[in-house]
Amino acid sequence: MRQNLEAARGEPLTERLQAELVPRLGRQAAHALVRAALERSRFRSQQLRELWVQDADLAAQLSSAGVSAERIAELFEPSSYLGSSAVFIDRALAAHAALRLPA
Repeated sequence: MRQNLEAARGEPLTERLQAELVPRLGRQAAHALVRAALERSRFRSQQLRELWVQDADLAAQLSSAGVSAERIAELFEPSSYLGSSAVFIDRALAAHAALRLPA
């Protein structure tokens, strides 16, 4: 999985950053900022987590939104990204509990 994320330059993890930015910038501005970073990442073939810190313009925009380089590292750490897994687990357990298996 980590290899796939590296090959995708971290694009699947941008959802976390966008969710972090929406309350600070608004949905449209957050989306536009993430889209600009994706385009730069593709053009430069650069990992997004590096781009956010190394690109002066993007770093300045994140800083003005109150997002630190440390927070970027956290958001782009795949091992801490569980997404909706808790919801899926709860649904699976509820479905299992609802089954009436013969004794």
